[in-house]
This record gives sequence, structure tokens and C-alpha cells, in this order.
Amino acid sequence: MQSIDAALAAINALKPNEKLVYSQIAKKYGVDPGTLSRRHRGISGSRQAAAQNQQAVHPQHEAELIDYIDRLTKRGLPPTRSIIRNIASQLAQKQLGYHWVDRFVHRNSHLVILKRTTPIDRSRRRANSEKKYQLYSELLRQKINQYKVEPRHMYNMDEKGFMIGVQSRSVRIFSKAALKSKLKRSNIQDGNREWITLIACICADGSYLDPSIIYSSKSSSIQNSWLQGFDPDIHTVYITASATGWSNDNIGLQWLEQVFDPATKPKARSSYRLLIMDGHHSHITMDFIDYCDQNKILLAIFPPHSTHTLQPLDIGLFKPLSTAYSNELSNFTDTSQGLIPFTKSHFFPIFWRAWCTAFKELSILHAFRATGLSPFNPEVILQKFKTTATNGDRDALVASASDWRTIRQLLNQSTSNRPISALNRIMMKLSADTAFLQRENEQLRAALIDERQRKERIQPGTLELSDDYHGGATFWSPRKVREARQQYEQKQRDYEELQHQKAIAIQAREERKLLKAQELDARRRARAQAKLDRERQKAEAAAHRIARQAAHKRLQKAIKISQMSKKPSSKRSTKPVSKNIVIGSSSGGAQRANRSAAPPSPRSRSGRPIKLPVKYQ
Repeated sequence: MQSIDAALAAINALKPNEKLVYSQIAKKYGVDPGTLSRRHRGISGSRQAAAQNQQAVHPQHEAELIDYIDRLTKRGLPPTRSIIRNIASQLAQKQLGYHWVDRFVHRNSHLVILKRTTPIDRSRRRANSEKKYQLYSELLRQKINQYKVEPRHMYNMDEKGFMIGVQSRSVRIFSKAALKSKLKRSNIQDGNREWITLIACICADGSYLDPSIIYSSKSSSIQNSWLQGFDPDIHTVYITASATGWSNDNIGLQWLEQVFDPATKPKARSSYRLLIMDGHHSHITMDFIDYCDQNKILLAIFPPHSTHTLQPLDIGLFKPLSTAYSNELSNFTDTSQGLIPFTKSHFFPIFWRAWCTAFKELSILHAFRATGLSPFNPEVILQKFKTTATNGDRDALVASASDWRTIRQLLNQSTSNRPISALNRIMMKLSADTAFLQRENEQLRAALIDERQRKERIQPGTLELSDDYHGGATFWSPRKVREARQQYEQKQRDYEELQHQKAIAIQAREERKLLKAQELDARRRARAQAKLDRERQKAEAAAHRIARQAAHKRLQKAIKISQMSKKPSSKRSTKPVSKNIVIGSSSGGAQRANRSAAPPSPRSRSGRPIKLPVKYQ
């Protein structure tokens, strides 16, 4: 620490009630009092601070940018040079030069690095789960202990495909004159893309099983011409064929019965063998599983999309094998000067040399150790998912930036340089975080808007040419695409018009149907009302009839009662007898009158005569 920095630290360490005398502190640390005063009051600064202020991006912003790169890398989205340049330009509020990223990486080489990446599928990225791998490791540990599986009985099997004439990327030396012509910037390869599959199996004791090669053959038969350079006395290789050149259910079962079991059973004897592999459909058929169960072979299946992390063959063997094969293929091309086509008959010698180069005991032991299988140590994999502790000062800064109470406390204590420095760091962090969030929000908003517009623009259907274009191969020029789209849009309009007419017809039909239903309902109500009227009239007529019958019965009853009240004579003379009836008069005299013997005719209450039936007369 320089003397001036020590003097400033001593000033910041003073208590609030202590008196500050610049001359005393300057004398104690051997610095100029005026320089110390100007530095403490912020009038001047150090050369380092001046150099930092002259940088396009402040060092504190660079530190936040490094943290942002770390967060993006952990998400599986490490930024490109252009992304870092755009973000830094936004922080600097000006466009930075093309080589700024190189200088930024050089200044922070202990924290960031430029490296060529290999893309990884989203499914594999999501499969990288510490919890999932921990459960898998616990289950594997339990089964290994339960069945007492030794490392020399632990195997890993997988397939690898070869496009026999295709090389991988490699570093070459060019002449500058040819390179400047921009015509010779690539090396020649045969380009034969016929597919051949290798079935490889390695053991945790450093040994391996003889390789099995699957050729592509529509008839599933092996041609003698494919085995040029194959010596049965030297090369221990199993060869088969399939229609596609890939493994299938039958090949997987035959490999288990004819290759794996005979090669491992003498060493295992009565012990259990552990076979670890991926979940390919040819490995988990019922016949495959039954054979393993009958022969004391334990099957362990890797979690889905995790072989890039857990499988020894993927970790330590297949990459060196690809590199060695590519080198051998390159040597073949160089030797033949690119004039001899590469065919299946050339494949085996090149493959065998690459196999012998890649599959070595040390490489196999390293692959099992790197995956934590032998010796069994799951922490080798699990520690990749554990986050490392960060700098305490940075953590305190993050807490300060997110806690408004801490910021207010620093403002209240702003009489010294220490709180002011902390506030400056917080302001830098907040401004950087704002720039990062603004960039992410703008990108997400633009992506969502573009996705919505894309879905709106998409019109299902295929483009069709007019009748002038038919037969053979067709190149779609811009004019043809425009005409086809116009035809398609016209068809869409015609279709929409037809649908509109159909909708109108359906609506009219529904209206007619509704009107007819209303008419039927009105007629039904009219019939019901007429029926009610008829029933009412019948009821009234029945009531009148009952009333007349009741009145008639009462009348007959009254007549019968009146006739029963008269006493009949004991003897009825055949001739009418006239009797002298004396009728008293007002004068007191008596008058005699003749009375007819016939009874008086009956009358009703109103005095009308009643005509009796003949039987009652």
C-alpha cells in the first residue's frame, strides 16, 4: 500500500468526534499535506483512478458485466463477442470499437475466456439436475452394495455412428498467397455419408470387449468386399448388418447373447455383472431384460438425456475415437491425393487403427473415474452443480444495492469517504443492472411481438403453381412465389366468400325453421284452446242436464207425496154420485151445490196444469 493510501485509510478510520489535522497525518506517513487534503476532499485523485476514469467502461461496470456473463453462462447461454460489445456500448453510452472485447478479455483473463463452444440440446441442458443425478447415484450405490458388484464386473455399453467419408474439423496450415485468394480455405474430404454403427463396451478394470460393427445393407447380408484388410487371426471384431446401418431390437439381443455374455461370464462365474447403458429401445425389450435376469446381469439405465455427463464412453472414449478416425481418414485422403473414392471396403483398416489408438487401459480407467463409477464417488458429478462462494465484499454490495435502508444509512453517514465510495459502487451496480434488465426486456418484447406477428402471418396451405408450370423440378423464383401467393390469397378469399354465403344460407334456414316452429306452436295452442272450449261446453251441457234431471225427480217426488196424502174410498160406485154440498153464506143460509166426482187436475207451483202420464191418470 502506498503512503498516500495509508494516510487516507487513517483519516477514514478516525472517529466522528476526533479532530482531523492533515499536517499531523501527512507528517506521520511522509506525504505532502496539500496532496493529502486534495485527495481526501475529492479534488484530485490517483493516477490509477484517472486511468480508470479514462476507460470507455468503468471498472465497476466491467465487474458487473463479468457477473452478468457468469449468470448467462450458468443458464447455458454464454454471450458472443457482438453481444458483449453491444452491452458494453450501452453502459458506456457510446459505440465501442471492434477490438474492445479482446482488450476486455485480456484485462480480465483470470475471470473470462474466449472459447469455441459445442452446442447442446435443450433436453440435455434441462436434464442436468443435481437432484436427479443424486437419486440415480443413490439407487446405483444401493444395488452395487446389495449384489456385491465389483469394479471388474461393471460394464458400460453404447453405440456410435460413423459417416464413413466425413471428417471432423481440424487445424490446417495454409499459404498466405492461397489464403488471400479466398478460394482455398478448406480441405477436401470424400463425403461418403453411408452410415456404419459401432457397438462398444468397456469395463471398470480398464479392459474392453471386442467391437461390434453394423454395416448398412438392404438385404442385411455382409459383402466380402467390405472386409478388405480384415484378418480373422489378428482382428477380433464382430460384424453384422441391418437395413439402416443402425442397431435394432434383434441386433441388441444378439449382441447380448453372442458377444457380451460369452466374453464376461467366465470372469464373473457366479457373481453378478452390472451393465450400464442408455435407454435406447433396443436395450429395454422384454427378451433383452429376460435374458439378463436369467444370467445374473443387472441392467442400469442412465436418466434420460444425461449420457453426456454420466456415461464413461461419452466422457473419455468416443471423442478420442472420432479424432483418431478423422486423422486416419485425412491421411487416406492425403495419400490418395483425393483421387480414390472412399467406400465400405476402405472403412475397416482405418477404423481398426483408430480403435487401437483411442481404446487404451488408462483412458478407460480415467473415463470411469471421471464419471464417479469406479471408484464409486458421485461427488465427482454432483460438485459440478454446486455454486462456489462469491467474494464477501461483492455480496455485501449486492445486499446494499437491494436494501433501501442500507442506502439511506450510507447517505446519513456521508461525511467520510467510505460511505461515499460504497454509494458510488451501489450506483454503478444499479446502473449496470438497469442496462442488463432493459436489454433483456427489449429482446423478450421484440421476440414475443415477432412470434405473435409470425403466427398472424402464417397461413396454412401449400403454394401451387399455375397451369403454365407443371412437371419436373421447379425453381421458385420471386415472381413465381408472388404469383403463387396471389393465387393462394384469391383461393382464401373465394373460400371465405363461400363460407360467408354458407353462413347466410344457414342463418336463413334457421330463421325459416324458427318461423315454422312458431307457426306449429300457434296451431298447437289453438287446438288446445279449442279442445278446452269443447270440454267446457260439454261440462256446461252435462251440468244443465243433471239440473233438469234433478228438478224432474223433485217434481215426481212432490206429486207422489201429494197423492199419498189422500185417503182412497173403500167402495167406488160405478156411476158418479152427486152430492149436495152446503156452502155457508154470509147471511148464514146454507146453499147446496153439485160437486163432480172427478179429482181436480194437478198444477204446478206457478199454477199451470200438469199433464200426467197415462199410467198415473
